Amino acid sequence: GPATNVIFRHADGTRYGGAVNPIAAETSSKLFFALRHMGFGESETRRAVDAVSTHVGQGEPLEKILPRALAVLHPRK
Repeated sequence: GPATNVIFRHADGTRYGGAVNPIAAETSSKLFFALRHMGFGESETRRAVDAVSTHVGQGEPLEKILPRALAVLHPRK
C-alpha cells in the first residue's frame, strides 16, 4: 500500500502547509552554501541539509548544525 509515514518539509524543516520560519530558511541556505564552498557536490549537499532539517527548524545556530551535516557526509566508522 501507499506509504503513510512520509512527511514533506520546506527547506527550513517546517512541514508543508505550515508557516515558513525565515530564520531557519536563512540558516538552511547558509549551510547549503557552506557545504558547497567546502567542495561537496550539489546532490550530497542537499542530502546532508535534508538530514539536519529538523535541527535547522528548531533554530539551532549554523555552528552546531554544520558538524552534524558533515557527520552525514563523512560518517565515522
